[in-house]
Amino acid sequence: MSRPNVTRSEFLRGLAATLVTASFAPMVSFGTEAHAEEGGPEVLATRRPLDLATFRALKETVFRLRRGGDALGNELILKNVVELQFGKGTVKSPQIIQTEQFSLEFQSPDGIVLPAGTYTFEHAKLGTVLLYISPSRTEAKGRLTYYRADLNLLK
Repeated sequence: MSRPNVTRSEFLRGLAATLVTASFAPMVSFGTEAHAEEGGPEVLATRRPLDLATFRALKETVFRLRRGGDALGNELILKNVVELQFGKGTVKSPQIIQTEQFSLEFQSPDGIVLPAGTYTFEHAKLGTVLLYISPSRTEAKGRLTYYRADLNLLK
C-alpha cells in the first residue's frame, strides 16, 4: 500500500486553505442531516465522531459528492488514511499534542478531475461532512484521479 507523500509544508498549506474556506461559512461545519430554520442557514450534524479511527473504519467505501447544494453525481472511494506523525525527538507544543492530524486520500474511479475546493461528502454510515480536497495525482494513464484532504482536529 502506497502512502501519500505529504510534507509538513503541504499539510499546513492545505490546512490554511481549509481554515480560510471555513471562515466564509462559520455556521456550516462537519455534519450529516441538513436542518434549515425558516429563512435561516442550513446547519449540519454528524452521526459519528470525526476522528482518525472513524475514517480508518471507512476505508474502501464510497462517498457521494455535492457542491453548493447540487448533487454532482460523482463518487469517490476512500483509499488511504495516513496519520501525520512527527519524528522522534521533535518538541511537541501543547497545541500539537491536543490535535489529531491526518490525511485522507480519495480515488475517482472514473478519472474525472474536480477542481480543488470544499465539497459535501455523503456517506451511508458517517452522514455528511464538508471537506476541502485538492487533486494530488493521476494513475493508469489518467483513468484514476486521486484527491487529498488534510485534517487537524482537536482531541
